[in-house]
This record gives sequence, C-alpha cells and structure tokens, in this order.
Amino acid sequence: MPYALQLKENYRFLNYEYPQNTIVADEQIDITKALLKKLGIDQVILLGASDGGVYAQIFVKRFPEMVKGMCITTTLTIDSDYIRDIQKERFIEPIYVGLLKLLPAKTVLNALIKKSH
Repeated sequence: MPYALQLKENYRFLNYEYPQNTIVADEQIDITKALLKKLGIDQVILLGASDGGVYAQIFVKRFPEMVKGMCITTTLTIDSDYIRDIQKERFIEPIYVGLLKLLPAKTVLNALIKKSH
C-alpha cells in the first residue's frame, strides 16, 4: 500500500492476510480483535480496499469503541441487501462444497468451461 507508507512517520501499520481456514466474516473479525488485543493495540484507524473495506466496516460496526477512523476504497457499502445476500451464501455454500466433493473433477471442469462460453 504505497499511499499508507506516506504516513509511516506518524503511524504504525499492521498489514495481514485473513486466515484461509475461516469463511465466516464474524470469525475473521474476532481473530482480528484478538490479535490487536495480544499486541496491546486499543484503538485503530482502519484502511481497507475491496474485501478489506467490507471487513473494516464490519469491524467498526462490531467494535466502534476501538476505531478512531476508517479509510476505505474500491469496496462495497454494507447495507441490508448486502447482508441478506451474504446470509443466503452462508446457507448455500456448504451445499455447493458438498456437491463438488461428490462430483468428479473432470465433470466440474467441463461444466465450468461450458458455462464460460
């Protein structure tokens, strides 16, 4: 994040990837809060781009007392439609994953290739 480096004289930065073994946003936000607590960080200014902007919004909604500010770019605004869509995905995603485990890889590949034309 070259633009963030311009602020390094006055701020410390923590830049990390969310654990790949979590798929639920609230679980990832809990991990973030636990990491901040472990590092002794009580307040943050959140920077987020794309999905990071969505997670920043979820974090500030859950822990507003910890957030001094937020700067988000190229992201979605969390509204009731977004939340409703995410909840639908949480319900249907395990079904898709289960089906993919049952189908031969060649069948899935052929279906994806056919769908892309």
